[in-house]
Order: sequence, then C-alpha cells, then structure tokens
Amino acid sequence: MARSTLTRRIGPRAALLLSALLIATTAAAEPEAPIAQAGFETGDCSPRWPVGVVGDWTAIYGSWPNFGNWRALTVGPRTYISLRFTVPESTIQVGSVEAYDRQGTGPVQLSISTVPGCFNPAVVGPACVSALQSLPSLPFEVETSLTGRCRLQRGQTYYINFGGEQEAVRDLVITPA
Repeated sequence: MARSTLTRRIGPRAALLLSALLIATTAAAEPEAPIAQAGFETGDCSPRWPVGVVGDWTAIYGSWPNFGNWRALTVGPRTYISLRFTVPESTIQVGSVEAYDRQGTGPVQLSISTVPGCFNPAVVGPACVSALQSLPSLPFEVETSLTGRCRLQRGQTYYINFGGEQEAVRDLVITPA
C-alpha cells in the first residue's frame, strides 16, 4: 500500500505513528553484535549461531559455581544460550561445565567467554571451547597453576555459552574436578 493511500485511509497522524512503530519494531528485532571486551577475547567474537538468549547464572543455579546443581536446558536449532556469572573474589576453584544428554538429541558445544555467544577458539583460547559433540565437557580453573583448562580470573564476569545445530535437551551442571 503506497504511503499516500495509507495516509488517506487512516489519516496523516496515524500513518506517521504507524510508520514510526514499524521502524522501531524492525530495529528492535535485529540482533545486536556483541562488543569484545579487553583481556579475554582478542579478535572477532561474533556468535556462531544467529539466535541467542542471554540470562543470569544465579537466577537459574544460585551462586557460582554451585557444584552439582543440575538443570535441564533446551536449546533450539542453530541457537545458543549464554549464562552470565561472576567469579567470586575469594575463591580458588577447579571444576568442569558438563552437558549431559537427556533425550539422545543432536550434538552441542560449550564455551566460556567474556561476551555472549562466542565459540571461537582463536578468540577465547582452545581450552575455553569444547568440541561440538553429544556429551561436551569444559574444564576450568580459577587461580591455580593447572594447564589444559579454561583459566578464569577472580572478580571477572564471564558467560557460559551452550549451543547447537539441532534442537537439544541437556542437563547442564558444574562438577568439581
């Protein structure tokens, strides 16, 4: 419908308001690219999958890391979930983020990053991204000298990212290691 036809049918003020709402809705629906933060990521950290949901670890699991607290999470096809957490200032921890298969669904991937949705090992480091597999595990450490684990710093905010190509249902849990 041409703008002049729309204006004649609903009036100029209503047409202007409708146009503004359409523009605002379109702008709000487009995903915003994450902004890399200094320190952890050093390159492009665009999300691997086009759709993401960002939440807070404490709202689902309680305080970080809350070892052994199982929660079932469902991630849709080509989608990721990012759960924000902050490592406490007075902690030394060694553990592992694990995603146990509940229903024999497709492979998933885990990562820990300082921005939501980053699964790029060249950016977060190879120890901070799991392989895309049925039962991924991602070992981490805080203030230890262990190697081969995703190294986290006290007081820093991170995201646990969980995503896959197909719909998947997993029990996501932190286990002491």
